[in-house]
Amino acid sequence: MVETGPFSNIEKHDFIILLRYLGQKKLITQESSGLLLHGELGEKLVNHYEFYSAFISNEEYRIESNGKSLGSISLKNPLTPNMGLIFAGRRWRVLEINSEAKIIMVMPDKGGAIPYFENTGTAMVHSRIRQRMKEILLHSQEIPFLDATAQKMLAEAREYFRVSNLENTFIREMGGSTLLFTWQGDRVNNTLVLMLGSLGLDASNEGVHICISNSKKSMLHATVKKLLSNGIITPAQLLKEVKNLESEKWDWALPKTVLDKSYASVALEIELAMDFLVKVLEETNINKVCN
Repeated sequence: MVETGPFSNIEKHDFIILLRYLGQKKLITQESSGLLLHGELGEKLVNHYEFYSAFISNEEYRIESNGKSLGSISLKNPLTPNMGLIFAGRRWRVLEINSEAKIIMVMPDKGGAIPYFENTGTAMVHSRIRQRMKEILLHSQEIPFLDATAQKMLAEAREYFRVSNLENTFIREMGGSTLLFTWQGDRVNNTLVLMLGSLGLDASNEGVHICISNSKKSMLHATVKKLLSNGIITPAQLLKEVKNLESEKWDWALPKTVLDKSYASVALEIELAMDFLVKVLEETNINKVCN
């Protein structure tokens, strides 16, 4: 069943680790004949009515600063200590993440201005959406259903897009930070954030672009070059410091190695992120030659 069913892409090594972990958690037990049965905890779970529900509601994390509660947020992006976080119209620096108590300890950050539209949604944005946004900014076609205010904002966005030459460039320095315009979905952006962060850059996913705080183009270029020279990075390497990996109902029952792969399969795009970094490196090399 495992070899031919819906879990056929799971490696035998991971399956063995999972079974042993489920045994440690007392979710399953094995008879002398080799037959697998419910363990002590497993028996209680399967006899509870909640066992038959397939989904769980998005869990919220409480955000605290200096002992004061700032509010709650549903996280859709991977979060690590020292990462930047936008909440309640301000930038914050993550100090600690308590995944069991669902608490994020933060301090005020001195980062630049936040995006006009704060991204607090829980849904992941697909790359096709962001690429369509770029197409709209690139062309002058009117959008008839927009009201006067929206039309004005679109015109301003198109002018900024044109003046900044965002059609042909990925990178732009602004206010002491470097913006990497990816026009990619959240899965690719989150992967890039973790990749850049693994080499010390302070990166955050802000929608159509990734903000690298307190950095220059040269720093980004050097980091991208090193990431590509290191080769494909594994989910375990990327998710080593991420504290909010448990997003599905039974994630708590997965060993860390399997949880990393499970999370990466639905939240990250490592190969596409590497392909994008190749394009970034090509652009920076071309600019060096031209300059």
